[in-house]
Amino acid sequence: MYLIGFYDWLLMGSIVVIGLIVLTHALGWQRIGLICQCAIILINGTLMMQRFGLDGVMIQLFLGLGLGLVSFFVSLVMTVSSCVWVSFFRNFFGLLFEWRCQFCRLIGPHMIIFYGQQLVTAIWEELLWRVVIQGVLIQWFGQCAIVITACLFWAMHWHLFSKNIWRMADLLLFSIVMGIVFEWTHWVILVFMIHFVRNVGIVGYRLSLNE
Repeated sequence: MYLIGFYDWLLMGSIVVIGLIVLTHALGWQRIGLICQCAIILINGTLMMQRFGLDGVMIQLFLGLGLGLVSFFVSLVMTVSSCVWVSFFRNFFGLLFEWRCQFCRLIGPHMIIFYGQQLVTAIWEELLWRVVIQGVLIQWFGQCAIVITACLFWAMHWHLFSKNIWRMADLLLFSIVMGIVFEWTHWVILVFMIHFVRNVGIVGYRLSLNE
């Protein structure tokens, strides 16, 4: 009976910490927010280890690469102005070469820090949101937790996309799909890879436009 009571308190405490993570980020209290993020991962360390598998690493990597590219393409379709696509199809070969030259700047030793940042971000956010937070919320709300987690993840990034409704919709859709993919497979490397490839593509594209 004591163990059940303690487990309930642990879940309720986790819900409170999740709320603090969103609140501190909204208020710009980044250091306190990071402490809360570390706290919920430590509190739910056992849950985290139970929720993912590392089997089929190569399959996860290659599948993640492919799905990450698909996710990046979908993001471009949703967020890039239609006039860009019209211009692209009118001047296909010229723009294709131009885009290739822009992305060539993302290949080389000088980009190690950039790739490292995107990799750390992808791993941390997927561990925190899909593995831990979604795992906690599923115990309270069932499969509805996938949408709830996606909405909270979206809210955390509100300040980045608040002026562009299509980028906001793209992020929310991406979050929901990632939640479904993880709950279906429990392949953590897969979601790491999808998130990483998508981030590299999107950030690289924005940088190439000097945004």
